[in-house]
Amino acid sequence: MSALRRVLLSLWGLVCAGAAVLMAVMLVNSSVAASVINFLDKCFLYNMRQAFIEESGIWLAIIIGLVLLAFGIFCVVVALMPKPVEKKLRVATVEGGAVDIGLTALYNIVKKAAASTQGVKSVEPDLQVKNNGLHVELNIILDSEHSVPQVGNIVSDEVKNQLEAMAGIVPADVRVVVTEVAEQKEEGVTIGN
Repeated sequence: MSALRRVLLSLWGLVCAGAAVLMAVMLVNSSVAASVINFLDKCFLYNMRQAFIEESGIWLAIIIGLVLLAFGIFCVVVALMPKPVEKKLRVATVEGGAVDIGLTALYNIVKKAAASTQGVKSVEPDLQVKNNGLHVELNIILDSEHSVPQVGNIVSDEVKNQLEAMAGIVPADVRVVVTEVAEQKEEGVTIGN
C-alpha cells in the first residue's frame, strides 16, 4: 500500500473513531447533544433530535457509534500494519553494492525448468530459504507412461542446472514429490446404428 493511501486510510479511521466518540458524548451530555444536533439539522436537513434527545432511537445511536468505532479502529490498524517483505537471496556482492534475487523470480525459474521436462504434466514448487541455503520441493503430476524415479532425477538435475545458470545459486536440496500419476485418456470408438 502506498504512503498516501496509508495516510488517507488512517485519517479516515480517525474521523470514524472521532464520530463515534462524539456520538458517545452526545448520549451522555444533553447540552452538547443539543448544540451538535442543531448544527447537523441545519447542515443535513435531517431531524436527529429523535435519536439523541428522545429515548426512542437511543439504541440505534449506540449501535451506529459502536460500528463507527470498530470501523475506525480497523482502518487505523490496517494503515499502520507493516508491509510484507519479500524474501530474497543474495546472489553476489560487488564493490559498493549487492545483487539480490527475489523468491518470486526463483519460483518462476524452478517452475519453468521442472515443467520443461518430458513427462511432467504440472508442477507446483515450494521454496524455502534457510540458514544453509535454498530448499526446493516440487510437487509434480506425471504422465503414466514415464518412470517415476527417472523423471524425478531428470527434474531435480534440470532445476539445479537452471538455478545455477540463471541465478548463480546452488540449492541446498531439491526434493521431487510425485503427487499423482495421470491416466492416459483412451480415445473411445463409438459404434453407431
